[in-house]
Amino acid sequence: MLLPKGGVNWKSTRARLPPWRAILVLLTRTRFLVSLAVTGLVILLWRGVSKSASEMQKYVNSCPWKAFLATYDYCMV
Repeated sequence: MLLPKGGVNWKSTRARLPPWRAILVLLTRTRFLVSLAVTGLVILLWRGVSKSASEMQKYVNSCPWKAFLATYDYCMV
């Protein structure tokens, strides 16, 4: 990786960063906040569905002859 001759210091790093106001404007935009909320919701729903699917699979595997019922009431271990 190519580095400057004087090395990397805080002054050169800070000069390459965008201004604080531009970052603040980006973070408070409605489109950004909505996309952040939708992404969080999708992640939570995905984790919930995959968790319940793995639990369902655990119960179905414990009593395969009742797999067609696919309810927790009939396959409790």
